[in-house]
Amino acid sequence: MSSPNTITMVEPAARRNVVLPNEILYKIFALVVVGSSARSKAIDLKYYSLISRVGMVGKLMRVNHQFAAVAVAVFYEQNGFNFFNYEYYNNPQTYSTLNDFGTQLPPALPHLWTHKYLRQIRIVVHLSDTWWKNGMGAGRIITSSEDLVRYCPGARILQLLTMSITNLHKLDLHVEELFEGPDFQASCAVYRSAGFRVHAKEVKLLITNIRGVPGKYSHLWYPALAKAIGL
Repeated sequence: MSSPNTITMVEPAARRNVVLPNEILYKIFALVVVGSSARSKAIDLKYYSLISRVGMVGKLMRVNHQFAAVAVAVFYEQNGFNFFNYEYYNNPQTYSTLNDFGTQLPPALPHLWTHKYLRQIRIVVHLSDTWWKNGMGAGRIITSSEDLVRYCPGARILQLLTMSITNLHKLDLHVEELFEGPDFQASCAVYRSAGFRVHAKEVKLLITNIRGVPGKYSHLWYPALAKAIGL
């Protein structure tokens, strides 16, 4: 029989790590992330840089891999984004945004693994049927889908909209063309041969000349270009 003064030691239960299901984290983060970053305008590169450093999104992404994966998904699904070549538009007369082949550089997109989470984007792409090596010499007409993707960064964006960014609810696509070839229909056929097909439930499309004015006979061949890029 134990003494009434006997002290019985009770070993505390081992501490358990509680892992919340991603579905619950998603709902929590949707309230936190949208509440801290929702804007009337789409998120641009400048605002993204700010909130990724000091905003709730950046903080959640630095907790652990699970938090980061869910936070990224929520952030991209719940917000619209404005992928825009600001350097070019701030100084359109310079060649600072031309690549080695004399064509416009593409807009800055997030990493490939985030593309499946994008839902709403506004993007400007420059399309051409010609390339100039180092911006010098006579232009060469692009005659194959392989060269189109190789020499036209805008065509590579269309390729991403076809193969990688495929879960869009809304796409606001502004195409700025600089077609120099004598046969616009032949140039459109090259784009058509690339098999572009934009995946979005709602598409707003605007086609203009890269100089900000309609191109020659634009009212005749712009619809053909729209069909050629899968719209």
